[in-house]
Amino acid sequence: MAVQKSIKKSVLIFLTVFMVSSLVILQGSIYWQTILTIHNGNPDEAVFTYRQFVKHYRRHHPDLLRQVLYKQLRHHDISVRMNVAEVIGELNDPTLLSDLWKITVTEKTPIVRDAAVAGMINSKDRSVVKYFVRLLNDNLVEIRRKAAFGCGAFGDQTILNELEDAYRHENDELTKFTLAAAMVKLGEEKMLKIITEVLLADSAPEVKKGILRVLHGYEMILDTNMLREIMDRETNQHVKIWAASLLARKKEGNGLAYLKDIVSNDKIHPRVKSEAAKALSELGVLEYAYPYVLELLKEKDDWVREMAIEDLDDFKGFPLTPILGEILLRDENSVIREIAAWQLGERKNVDALPYLERGLYDESAFVRTGVIAALYKILKVTTGV
Repeated sequence: MAVQKSIKKSVLIFLTVFMVSSLVILQGSIYWQTILTIHNGNPDEAVFTYRQFVKHYRRHHPDLLRQVLYKQLRHHDISVRMNVAEVIGELNDPTLLSDLWKITVTEKTPIVRDAAVAGMINSKDRSVVKYFVRLLNDNLVEIRRKAAFGCGAFGDQTILNELEDAYRHENDELTKFTLAAAMVKLGEEKMLKIITEVLLADSAPEVKKGILRVLHGYEMILDTNMLREIMDRETNQHVKIWAASLLARKKEGNGLAYLKDIVSNDKIHPRVKSEAAKALSELGVLEYAYPYVLELLKEKDDWVREMAIEDLDDFKGFPLTPILGEILLRDENSVIREIAAWQLGERKNVDALPYLERGLYDESAFVRTGVIAALYKILKVTTGV
């Protein structure tokens, strides 16, 4: 009997403590939300306030995180606004498309507008096509090009007339052929001949590489003989890499062998090796590519390291959290630190939280924005918010 009373007393104490703690946390959340509202005009202060919340309660709050992230859209630093505009497309928020469209229309800085369009692509929401069609006549070529790609990725045959009209009026070569590739993707086979002629002609390497990358993104495969002809004719290694990758998609051994030779050759320039590693990772040849990508992370060339960290997006099942965490905390380049934060968020692994929590104190507002987004992604999955 005494034992039963003791158990009941322990349960009562536990329930009381639990209810009091929950009430304190609820009241605390309301308090911190009020503070964030007060800091409505100061995005940096919102971050500092959230750090105090975590320090005080030793926990995270997804809703507060989301508020802090969206406040960065008003940051004075263009790179911060650009980063948020691109990353919020990945958050699966039902209101995000209208937010991104508003940024595209109202933002005066071109790179932020461009990032908002990239965010729409990242959303993978087919309803975004109506926005892409409207952007086919935008004054910025980068936006027209992304809109053209988005139309092919998410559209259907009902928008072919709009694509054909944009193609007739487009002056930028790569954008023009991105439109052509989109039309082929949606069933307009006559455009394939135009693309073929450009790839086999003496066109600029960046145009040929761009077309092959678009086709690769659409998972479209050209004729085997044509791809071999490109491989034989072409002198630019970057173009050859993506032609080889399309060959590899057709299970052509020569294409895969070429990519493996490039990535494993110590005499090849790291930037070329990085491109080949990217192609291999997109093809799913992960076990082979993995050690070479890790080697590229050690390069002094910032561009190569950036590409290598971005490539790690395909290596979700590999033990990379400690590596990415150290890059986030130690690398001297703020762009690379931010990409490392993004990669940690993409893995949605709670083991990344200690690194990200320290990343909240990064000196760069650009990096802190990436950290906030990463924390939100992880907590949204782990808490079900």
